Amino acid sequence: MPDEVFDNWLAPIINDHGWPFTSINDDLFSSDWIFKIGNKFSLKQWFECEWELTDIPLDNANFKHYTLKIISEIIVNAVNGIPTETTDLIGGDERFRACASFYREYGKIPWPIVIYKFSNFVRVLDGFHRLAAIFHVGYPHDFKVPAWEAKFK
Repeated sequence: MPDEVFDNWLAPIINDHGWPFTSINDDLFSSDWIFKIGNKFSLKQWFECEWELTDIPLDNANFKHYTLKIISEIIVNAVNGIPTETTDLIGGDERFRACASFYREYGKIPWPIVIYKFSNFVRVLDGFHRLAAIFHVGYPHDFKVPAWEAKFK
């Protein structure tokens, strides 16, 4: 796994929740980590996947419905102060505002989002606040967002 993916995605989760595993063969599915890193793959599959830094064109990115719901709820919560079922993250409003400010100033996000693709859908693992900022502020027709894509064997 690239250092940037680990540092920006997994390290904060580990700091908040600890790392309960001792082996890549440990059962991910019986832990609450299944909700933190995606529920389709085992810990061993995550360990063995390959990573590619790519760009996703937002105009035709086929985000999973749940991803779009989370993005919408982050915006509703941060902009209108309305609590939603997916916006209980402490400091979420500040993260959204920081991402929106960064995007307005530099025309890009602070670091790539983290995704994997399955079927015809893009599943976002990390980067919901960055995407919410882009969607809220607006983006040009041909805008591409950088993404670390997990590719499973």
